[in-house]
Amino acid sequence: MPSWTIPRGGTVIAGPWAEFAFDQPYPINKMWIWNLNEHPSIADMSMKTVTIQYSLTGSTTNPAEWTTIFSGDLTRSYVDMDTQSYDMSDIIGFGGVTAQYVVVTAAVEPDHSYWYVNQGTTNNDTGLGAARFYSSGYAFTGDLNGNVQILDYIFASSPVAVRIELMQGGSVLRTENVILDANGNYSIANVSPDTYDVAFKAMSTLRKVVTGVTVPFGGAGTANVTLINGDLGGDNQITNTDINVVLQHIDTLGD
Repeated sequence: MPSWTIPRGGTVIAGPWAEFAFDQPYPINKMWIWNLNEHPSIADMSMKTVTIQYSLTGSTTNPAEWTTIFSGDLTRSYVDMDTQSYDMSDIIGFGGVTAQYVVVTAAVEPDHSYWYVNQGTTNNDTGLGAARFYSSGYAFTGDLNGNVQILDYIFASSPVAVRIELMQGGSVLRTENVILDANGNYSIANVSPDTYDVAFKAMSTLRKVVTGVTVPFGGAGTANVTLINGDLGGDNQITNTDINVVLQHIDTLGD
C-alpha cells in the first residue's frame, strides 16, 4: 500500500484523524486536549492510541514536511455529571516549534478508541472533545533594525530624526519617528512578524523604500538605506527651487 494516499496532512495511514489549521504559523508551546467527553456513556469513544504531527505547510504530497511530536496513548476522558465538569485529559509539549498545521491521527482498530477495552464491541466512532494551543513564553513579535546614512551629512553634528513607514501593498500599516544614533543606527520593537516594504525619509532627504523586508517571530529583520540629501522644500524631489534656496544663502554664517 502506498505510504502517502490520504487527502490531508500527516504521514500516518491509520484510523480517524483531526487536523487543526491556523491562520498563520505560530510558535507552539503546548497543546491541551480534552478527549471526547459529552457524556459518560460516550466517554469510552475517546481517542486512545494516536500520533500527533505538525507542519509549516500542511503538505499532502511531501511527508518530509511533517514532524511527529507525540506517539502514544491519550487519557480516557472523565465526565462528572454532578458538577458538569469535563477535566482536561492531556498536555502535549511542543517546545516552541513553529507550525501552522497540527494533525492528530488515531491508530487502526481496535486501538483507536477506549470503546473496545471497556465495551468489547465493534464501534467505529471516536473523536476529541476539544483542543487548545498555547504560546506562552514565546514572542509573537519581532524587531526591525538597521542603519540609515544621509549623503553629505555628518551625524555627529546633531541628532537626526527619520520617519519610517512599514507598508504592504502600498498601504502604510505603521509609522515610527526614530532618532538615529551617532552611527546612523535605529531599532523598532514589537513589529508583527511579516514581510514589509519599508520607507525612510528624514528632513531635507528624498524618500527611499526598501522592499521585501521580513521580520521573523522573536527575531529581527534588517533594512539599511542611504538617503539623498537636498529636498529643502519637503516635496520629495530636488528641483531648481531647492537649489535657489541654497544659492540665496551661500556663504551665510549662522549664529
